[in-house]
Amino acid sequence: MYFNLLSWIKLHKDKQKKFSVIDYIFRSLTEHKLRTYLTVSGIAVCIALFILFNSLGEGLNDYISGRTSSEHLERYEEMSELLDGWLNVLTSVFVIILVVAVANSMLISISERQRELGTLKAIGITSGQVRKLVFFEAWAITGLAFLIGTLLGIALALGCDQLFTSAGSGGEGLGWFFAPAKITFRTIISAAFISIVAGTLAALYPALRAASLKPAEALRYE
Repeated sequence: MYFNLLSWIKLHKDKQKKFSVIDYIFRSLTEHKLRTYLTVSGIAVCIALFILFNSLGEGLNDYISGRTSSEHLERYEEMSELLDGWLNVLTSVFVIILVVAVANSMLISISERQRELGTLKAIGITSGQVRKLVFFEAWAITGLAFLIGTLLGIALALGCDQLFTSAGSGGEGLGWFFAPAKITFRTIISAAFISIVAGTLAALYPALRAASLKPAEALRYE
């Protein structure tokens, strides 16, 4: 595989074409599908819960602000405060899981692909380009997880809101679920921002480690 890769790169180098970053990332993610699946799934669940809790908080705030007198108002204010507390905890856990999951996946990937990285460096790929490969791969993982998690989070929020309004009582909308949900653009942007920042932080050490590989030592790696 490595000699085929070397021949492929030399051929494209002779044609003055650049090494395909997309091809490298695609092979890296698909060669170990189970690890990629577990990493992406774990991050996606965290993103979905983050969006769900944010949407419930936004919905509760709107629900409370639209009612000046209600026997349930105090109860919903307490729930709003509780949701805010859980959201802070969830955000911290989300960031920790994302950083650990992506960093662990990247370190394993680098360890398994030392010979390939050594081959790339031996034929002229710079340390900076190697670092970019690692960052792009980390962003690919977090980007895929963000897309899946966002769709799942929106579906959960819409489902909760539907349950809340489906069996209303006295116009108060007290349905099967305890709170309404409101999906906002700010919530989606927040999830995207956290994903990008955490993914970047997670890739820092793996990128430095990959860039520091010496071609001669990497090519001897079994």
